[in-house]
Amino acid sequence: MSNIVLYNKNNIELKPVAFIKQTFNLMRLDQVKGQDVKVAIANCLLENAMHLNIKDVTPGIVSDITEMILMRFKELSLDEIYYAFKLYRYGLICEDLQSYGQMNTVFCQKLLSGYKEWKSKEIKKNHISKRITHTELTEEEKEIQMALGVARAYDDYLKSGVVGFEWHVYDFLNDKGLIDVCRDDKLKALDMAKKILIGRANERKQRGKLTNLKAELERINTKMDNDVIQKAKSITLEYQFRKWKANGKKAEEILK
Repeated sequence: MSNIVLYNKNNIELKPVAFIKQTFNLMRLDQVKGQDVKVAIANCLLENAMHLNIKDVTPGIVSDITEMILMRFKELSLDEIYYAFKLYRYGLICEDLQSYGQMNTVFCQKLLSGYKEWKSKEIKKNHISKRITHTELTEEEKEIQMALGVARAYDDYLKSGVVGFEWHVYDFLNDKGLIDVCRDDKLKALDMAKKILIGRANERKQRGKLTNLKAELERINTKMDNDVIQKAKSITLEYQFRKWKANGKKAEEILK
């Protein structure tokens, strides 16, 4: 199991000039190994879709956007992607760019291109010099950050009662033997995942956003479909969180 490198929320609260100076000390996306970077980007996209009130974001769309980012914007840090969405929401970049209630690859490509243009102009205007001091995280540091991510996911569940796209948290906990969910419940989660994805596919078809419903349903019903497996893991994780909550378990106690 790989470890996700989480972004620093404090950086997102910085003023533009201070943030740009900090970006030169942040880990670039192409410096993060394995699945870590894909999981981190997926979480970033889903969180910002929520901020933009975009609800129809499938794992397939997230995967395609992630691949585009790693191909065209791999020199950016994760914090910069979060900050780019913040600038967009605040009307500071891409003023003419409309999401039309959709999170898709073209929208994200234009948004991040707008961010890079904004950053370049700010560097020149404010005479910002590059000062790179960042070194790659050690395995121990990555482990600590993943543990913090697990605690954050559980804490979010305690507050909202909802588990998001957190299949990587399931993998991390499962590898450590901390998923105490019976086989029958895991099978129920798999069946529920298929029903949810089928329902979403039908809704997309009705709204004219899906052309080949038959092919999509065949994909969802494939035994090892990745979207179904990831959704089932998220549902199973919710079962585990529900059990911990019933037992009064706190976020900081999970990995003790």
